[in-house]
Amino acid sequence: MSVATTVSRITGFIRVAVQASILGTGVVANAYAFSNVLPNQIYELFMGGLLSSIFIPLLVSRLANHGEEDARNLAGALATVILPLLALVSIAGVAFASPLVNLATNFESERTTELAVLMFRVFALQIFFYGAGALAIGILNTHRRFFLPTIAPVLNNVVVISTLGAYALVAGRNPELAIYILAVGTTLGVAAMSAVLLPTVWRLGYRPRMRVSHPALASAGRLAAPMLVFVASSVGVQFAANYLGSGFGGVAQLQYAFTIFQLPYGVFIVATATALMPELSERFSRGDTDGYRENLSFGLRTMAFIAVPATVGMAALSAPIIGLLYERGGFGAADTASVAPILAAYAAGLLGYGAYFVLVRSFYSRQNTKTPAALNVGLLALYIVLGYALSETVGLIGVALSFSASYAALAAALLVAMRRDIGRIDGRRITASLAKILVAGAVMYAVAEGGIYLLGAGSSLPDRLLILALVGGASVVAYLAAAYLLRAEELRSAITLMRRRSVKEARREEPGEE
Repeated sequence: MSVATTVSRITGFIRVAVQASILGTGVVANAYAFSNVLPNQIYELFMGGLLSSIFIPLLVSRLANHGEEDARNLAGALATVILPLLALVSIAGVAFASPLVNLATNFESERTTELAVLMFRVFALQIFFYGAGALAIGILNTHRRFFLPTIAPVLNNVVVISTLGAYALVAGRNPELAIYILAVGTTLGVAAMSAVLLPTVWRLGYRPRMRVSHPALASAGRLAAPMLVFVASSVGVQFAANYLGSGFGGVAQLQYAFTIFQLPYGVFIVATATALMPELSERFSRGDTDGYRENLSFGLRTMAFIAVPATVGMAALSAPIIGLLYERGGFGAADTASVAPILAAYAAGLLGYGAYFVLVRSFYSRQNTKTPAALNVGLLALYIVLGYALSETVGLIGVALSFSASYAALAAALLVAMRRDIGRIDGRRITASLAKILVAGAVMYAVAEGGIYLLGAGSSLPDRLLILALVGGASVVAYLAAAYLLRAEELRSAITLMRRRSVKEARREEPGEE
């Protein structure tokens, strides 16, 4: 599954890189970036978080305790409720595309708004396909079929990359037809991603069944309320970011920067939290508070050890990174200059964002969804306030900085709430480790900035490759050397965790652990 995940992430980035090359950061790019993400946000708002966090555990429980036929009945009841609802939402999206886009954006260019409305009328159909795919993924994961759901996004990425290529071929001769190709092809990618899952679901014995009730639906409804609040707040942050970014004609620029920001987060921090969750759940179920505390402390410290150098790298080397990955075709030097500081602003929030992710999952391991949901409402309010204030001061960079500051504040609030729950959080050890990690990060930053001062950021592909290899390599070596000299206990355990994905084995590398 790790190979499939890697391939999926690589093709996902290639998709965004091709988008940047062909669409650049102009009118079509902003309309496309906004209108293509909007269906996913609406789907998440109505159903996404509920399906992933409630449906799968519930289906696993019914399958284990009541058998396959009951699990099929539950899936049928959910499909009977969810799919017609999402179909109606999709139809409403098509019908009310204009007022919805106008409400959610602040584009100065009327042409950008017109294109966003046109494309969203087609993209709205994705809402239904996302729901059908999520139901199929839940069934497959319940039956321990992980490969196909992980690799399915690759098909979507390939279809969209091909669509972008077709757009490029047609746009010069027939711009209107090219827009329709872009809209229809992108939607077909989502449809294909969902459709490829259905044959395996069928072979497992799941068929369309019209059922309007099931004993487990009532318990699912009770669990849904906190998760709905949590998801609505998270989607609200995305809506606010797009609204603020659209006022500067910068939705595409924010997307390009955030895609790179997500790479170390998705590869390393998510892997850390994923490996940590079973250990925390086991400790909680046994009533082992000390063991729970120690594993949480380990997870936070290891996450910080990985997040800090990633932050430094993306901040200090943002210009050559953006130039190397995006600068070609319709994405020029001026675009590199505008997107690089946005990446640096996002990078500043990686530590807080990573801590937030680990802590939210830690609360879930304690079967507590209410605390993250309540605090997430505060996140939305804080982000809106900071977003407006900082964007008025520093433009698009302020949109990214408000994201970083808001998630850092939320991580701190979650840490305080966790301390209330478990009494202590191993604060001294976390603080001591974080101090060493930050000192090592400062050394890395000095080396990286020194290298950029001497060599520059580069202006061509070979230059940037050389700069990133030399300066990036030297700064990483400096970070590891400083961590070693400071006796940062996470050095060996982080490497073990990334190699073996086992918290137990990684913790054996820490001093005093056997």
